[in-house]
Amino acid sequence: MCQWMIDNQINPYKPSTINIMNQYREWGADNCQRLLQQRVEAGMSDEMVRAAYGNPPVIDERESTARDERYRYVYGRPRRDATYVWFKNGVVTKIKQ
Repeated sequence: MCQWMIDNQINPYKPSTINIMNQYREWGADNCQRLLQQRVEAGMSDEMVRAAYGNPPVIDERESTARDERYRYVYGRPRRDATYVWFKNGVVTKIKQ
């Protein structure tokens, strides 16, 4: 993993890198590599998304029922360069960049 970080010019002292690497055992090497490159995929947790992108400036489309909780994170400027990440019960279901 260390050589991969060097090859991909990942700053090991950056707080987000440290946060992601602290979860290495739980999230696994493949997920950590994706997150370090800010690549989020369906099936990832909201904690993983926050580790990769930071805390979302906007959380909207909140909907709670007895069975499900759905919400969306918005990063960037809506209708311009925003990244939208939809969740169901804390797991990514859809991403639009």
